[in-house]
This record gives sequence, structure tokens and C-alpha cells, in this order.
Amino acid sequence: MYPKINEAIKEFNKKGISTFLVTNAQYPEQVRDLAPTTQLYISLDAPNKKLLKEIDLPLFDDYWERLNQSLDHLAKKQQRTCIRLTLIKDLNMQDPEEYAKMIKRGDPDFIEAKAYMWIGASVKRLEKSNMPMHEEVITFTKQLVKHLDEYEIVSEHIPSRVVMLAKKKFNINGEWHTWIDFEKYDKLVNSKKPFTTNDYLKKTPINLLGISGKGTIEHYKLRADKMGVSPEEQRKMFKDLEERAKVDENTKEIDFHQNH
Repeated sequence: MYPKINEAIKEFNKKGISTFLVTNAQYPEQVRDLAPTTQLYISLDAPNKKLLKEIDLPLFDDYWERLNQSLDHLAKKQQRTCIRLTLIKDLNMQDPEEYAKMIKRGDPDFIEAKAYMWIGASVKRLEKSNMPMHEEVITFTKQLVKHLDEYEIVSEHIPSRVVMLAKKKFNINGEWHTWIDFEKYDKLVNSKKPFTTNDYLKKTPINLLGISGKGTIEHYKLRADKMGVSPEEQRKMFKDLEERAKVDENTKEIDFHQNH
């Protein structure tokens, strides 16, 4: 992390600018000492030490210990926390029970299971086929939540191929409260008084709740229809995706204990 990160965060807070900070958890002391942020993320890229080294190419020899120390510090944070799983097909979509153990250690308010996107420097090491489709993200998430009694699947965003889980305590009187009341956060963080995630929750719009059963191909075809792309052109465009579709819209179970 940048050495002056807290100075920057405090200045953003004063100006009413939201702060969403994402870290790969290799600087545990900085995670421990971090100033309040609107939401703090830890990226959890693998369920075990060997695979994390392969995926993240860490700078430090004690990278696994640093990650676990950061998870311990995350668990003590009072403001919103999230663990993000960047799911890479044929690489780290395995061992949901081991992921769950690490998630429990970090005790986040929210979990995001998100498909890897074939962009940036990663294109030099990975293939386009390493991007899981939304259906596959849902299937993995359903396996994961079986090992997380305190959490439920709350919502999805199909274009991003992401599924969000939240602690059940945020379902208040039968209504989910996973959104952020930014005005409340601004007042709280600048009051210099203790406050927690519960103090700036906002009701989740009901139309954004749940899993639709729709997937990546269906989403792209709907967009293509709106753009006036002909059926023939669509067949060419989506041929590769359709060949890769191994999980149907009912998200049938697949084996995540395989070795890659």
C-alpha cells in the first residue's frame, strides 16, 4: 500500500468522496492501521498457498502468512468489509470448502464472487477461455455458500459476471439492507466518533435481489437484439461461447474438487 494512504483517505472523507479500497493483503500492518473507508476489500485469489503463488506471483516469501494476518485484521474492522474472489476457469475454481475457511477467518460483511476478465497484463499469462461464464460463477457460489452458514446469496450482476453474498444479519425484518447510505457515512466518518457498518446501511432495491437464472450468452444476445444484429451474425458472434457453455441455466452441479 502507498505510505501516505491514510492521509489520502482522510482527505477524501473530508470532501465527501467515497473510498473503496482493494488490497491483495500483502501489507498486514497497513491493513490493521488503515483509516475508515467506505468499503474495504481483500482479494482472495486462491484457496491454498501453492495456488496463490502460481496466480499472484507474490513479491514476498512469506506471502501466505501476510495474507492470513491481513484476514485477521480485516475481521476486526468496524466499517464495511468485503472479500472478493476473482474466479479463473480451469485454475482457481476449486475447493470451495477451503475458500470458506479463509473467508470465515476474515469475517467480511460481504463476499463477491466475480469472473476473471481477460484484460490488462493478465492476457500474457492466461487465455480468453479462462473467463468463466456467469452460469459457472453462480454454480461455484452455490457450492461455496454451503460451507458458510452466516451468509446468503443476495444478488447478481450478469454483465460483470458477479454474485454477491451478504451476512444474514443484513436481512432486517425480511428486507435486505446491503446498499450504502453515503450521506450517513460522510457524517459518521467526519464526526470522529465510533461507528459500524450497521450505521450506514440502506435498503436494497427489491428488483435487484435474487438470481435470475439468466446467463452470459442470453445477456449478450439480448444486447445484440437491441443493437439490431441479425440472427446470422449472432450465430457467428456467439459460436465460441455456446461451445464453452457446459453449465445450463439451472446451474447443475459440477465437481469443484478436481485438480487442475
